[in-house]
Amino acid sequence: MVLAAQGEAKHTSYGAVEVATAFYRFLWQFPYPSANDSDQVGSALMSSAAPDATADIAAGYDAVGDDPTQGVLPAGTDFHISTTNGLWAVSETSTSDRVEVSLAAGYVVDGALSPTKVAVNGFVMVWEDDAWRIEQGLTIDQDRLAAGGTRYTGGC
Repeated sequence: MVLAAQGEAKHTSYGAVEVATAFYRFLWQFPYPSANDSDQVGSALMSSAAPDATADIAAGYDAVGDDPTQGVLPAGTDFHISTTNGLWAVSETSTSDRVEVSLAAGYVVDGALSPTKVAVNGFVMVWEDDAWRIEQGLTIDQDRLAAGGTRYTGGC
């Protein structure tokens, strides 16, 4: 899904949002994707300027163990995220080749979208080698995203 999104994404801010969203859905789930899948996605999606800590997805999973949400959900809880009712925003400082994307997506636990638990993240996306790639993560202003974000038109 992530590699397909990257391959189909246009050189537009919407293309950057599509790739960032697909990556976030891949990244933020438990149980984690296999180390092989993580390495494949990391190799394809990371910018040449991405810090090692960002680029090595499997190592990031190892660092947090079975509690990736750090207490939002109980450790070991199976979950994924959905863009249903989610939000995205592109920073006004973005350019055609460097787009700052903020995302909010709901937690799905036991097949049900949580009415209260939302995961937020952001990425600096760069157009490199004819594709959108992740340069680094961003700290998100949740209030600003909630006040000015755009709703996803569909959920998955």
